[in-house]
Amino acid sequence: MLIALCDLPSIGLGWEMGVAVEQYKKPVLALAHRDAKVSRLPIGAECARNPNYQLVRYDDFHHLLMLVLEFVGKVGAKAA
Repeated sequence: MLIALCDLPSIGLGWEMGVAVEQYKKPVLALAHRDAKVSRLPIGAECARNPNYQLVRYDDFHHLLMLVLEFVGKVGAKAA
């Protein structure tokens, strides 16, 4: 699994997400603060072609933590 924080512009994060989703079919959770300006790659990657990818906006640290724990729990349950 890959958990990506997309709050700030990055060089390389899009590449890592693409490889995880396209090549390895890994579950990917992309997170961005509700007010963050997110590039088109994380926004556009969520589609029927990439069912293991999701982009979720969070409000604060506690919301972020809840989303991560929920994601890890779902991925772990599928693997078991």
